[in-house]
Amino acid sequence: MNNLEMNNFHNKMKFSKHYNEYSSKLRDYLSLELCEFAVNNYVKREVQDDGRVRYWAYIEKYNKYLRVILEKDNETILTAFFDRDFEKKGK
Repeated sequence: MNNLEMNNFHNKMKFSKHYNEYSSKLRDYLSLELCEFAVNNYVKREVQDDGRVRYWAYIEKYNKYLRVILEKDNETILTAFFDRDFEKKGK
């Protein structure tokens, strides 16, 4: 993704049905802004075999790494959560 695409990226982000019905209820600390931050400031990005994209970003306020998983369209947030094992697995 080039810089122009990244600058326009956050304007298109949205939540999936799964996120709205499941993730947001379990993780009240999550917000669109926090997920956007993670996607735009990631320390690691990984494309899954199914085309979904994982992003990890360090969130200083929580002193943790947030993992955000986007659908194949690269704008719909499937889920997001703090990944307790991220540093142990290695960046």
